[in-house]
Amino acid sequence: LFDPDHKGRILALFRNPVDRAVSKFYYLQTATWERTYRPEWKDMGIVEWATNHNLDENFIVKKIVGKKLNDPVDIADLIVAKDIIR
Repeated sequence: LFDPDHKGRILALFRNPVDRAVSKFYYLQTATWERTYRPEWKDMGIVEWATNHNLDENFIVKKIVGKKLNDPVDIADLIVAKDIIR
C-alpha cells in the first residue's frame, strides 16, 4: 500500500490535556446518557475529582507508545511519543 513513491500522511490534532480533563469533568456531571456518567460527581469539586477519580493519567502518551492503560509511563515514554508524532 505504501512505498517510497506513495507515502502515507496523517493529520493529528491534540487538545490541551488540562482543558480536556476539565471538560470531561463537567460533561460527566450531566451526561446521564453516557455509561461513564457518575451522579456522585454532580456535587463534587474539580480538585477532588482530579485527585481521586480522574484515571486519564498520560492517556495519549500511553496510546502512542503502545502501553496499556494501567502501565506506568516515564520521561523516556514521553520522548518516544513526541518523536513518533513529529
